[in-house]
Amino acid sequence: MSKKFVVVLNKSYAADQLLSALGHVTAGLAANSPEREAMGFVVYRDAQGETYPNISEWPFIVLRGNGSGIKRFRADLLAADLSYSCYLDTMISGGSAAQVAATATQNSDNLQILALATFGDAAKIDPLTKKFSLWKPAATSGNPAGES
Repeated sequence: MSKKFVVVLNKSYAADQLLSALGHVTAGLAANSPEREAMGFVVYRDAQGETYPNISEWPFIVLRGNGSGIKRFRADLLAADLSYSCYLDTMISGGSAAQVAATATQNSDNLQILALATFGDAAKIDPLTKKFSLWKPAATSGNPAGES
């Protein structure tokens, strides 16, 4: 059965906040998933024997959505018994202790999700992600592949 990682990013937030959120939810999902073994982490080796560990064999899809759509997606994941990790607006600044305290003061309805990641059977995830579109950055920068 085919598996995949999916992350939905909230298009209402700045790129620097979303990149941080993406890192946090990916780490959280990998660390806490009951499907850790199924994530298929591979160690790559080059011709000199150098290793490049822990890259999953499965696709990693990044989608974009709005706040209400991401909240519905979270509810759908709970109903489908799929593990997930999410990054909230209360987690943007202040350090972990302040973020935990800020989150504890909010009702679920008031929390905004910046990023939500899941992993599982593509057949279970795909129907839940139809309302989202692929993330496409506004502009690219840096070196194109192959340039030094």
